[in-house]
Amino acid sequence: MGALRPGRHGHGGHLAVTDAARIAQAGERALDAARSLWTSTIVDPPHGTSSEKAQYSLARIDEMIRSDRGLAWSWRGPYRGDGDYQWCGAFAAWCWAAAGLLLAHRIAWWSSTYRLDRWASYKQLEVGPHDPTNPPPAPGELRRLYQRCDGQSSPGSLLWPPRPGDVALVGTRGYGSHITIVEAYGEVDRQVQTISGNGWGALGDGTRGQGVVRRAYAIGAARPDQTSHVRRLLRPAPTDLI
Repeated sequence: MGALRPGRHGHGGHLAVTDAARIAQAGERALDAARSLWTSTIVDPPHGTSSEKAQYSLARIDEMIRSDRGLAWSWRGPYRGDGDYQWCGAFAAWCWAAAGLLLAHRIAWWSSTYRLDRWASYKQLEVGPHDPTNPPPAPGELRRLYQRCDGQSSPGSLLWPPRPGDVALVGTRGYGSHITIVEAYGEVDRQVQTISGNGWGALGDGTRGQGVVRRAYAIGAARPDQTSHVRRLLRPAPTDLI
């Protein structure tokens, strides 16, 4: 369990929720937000699609990308359809914003697998002269959870099992190419059930397609160079939250 922050006490002298419990609760809230988006059936329509479902989906995706409730990249033009922007990070940012993730982290670090991998491991961005700082927490504060996975990973090699709300970066190499939210994990089949945006899989209406989808990814892979699997697992620290 995490240490209590100084001064975090409830009424009557009872200790407040520990930081470890707080971040677990935040993960549940992030997953709740992911499930809510999934059940609303958001598709990623081609340009020029004018159906009611397409217009609803475009508006929701645009919110994830440009509004302060998501990635907050307000300088981008409105989202018009598939291919305008790879918005899996915006989806994850929206979910963790619902759990209290600070806007400064979302806007600077949650747009890509590269940025998230650097952020979670407290590395500098190394993109330009005006990169945001990424200092570790003060001594005694819980750090972000971060672990590397690869094609040879197994349940026994994990530092911790994937938990609800964790961010899983998936792909075939390096830090992955797609950002997902963990829904559940089965140690027997080594499958991580995820919900993500800008993905291909099961839509909320029971069909298969592209948009906000459910899809399972393996821990390890028989053919890791050809089959997407979990490459990184991460979770914000309590100090990253409001």
